[in-house]
Amino acid sequence: MAWFKKTREMTYWQRREQAFIDAINQLKTLHVTPEGAMSIDPEELREQVMASREHLKQFVVK
Repeated sequence: MAWFKKTREMTYWQRREQAFIDAINQLKTLHVTPEGAMSIDPEELREQVMASREHLKQFVVK
């Protein structure tokens, strides 16, 4: 059963990694240098966070 659990965990982490990559690819102001450094407009990031909060606030219990 250990091999089954390991396969399932790998699939979970692969899905999380793909979701992260998809989210990063949606950013318009993301710039990557040839050395691998990244920069992004902080205002775009703020807008994304605010939009996500608004979209998911139905799940928050006050």
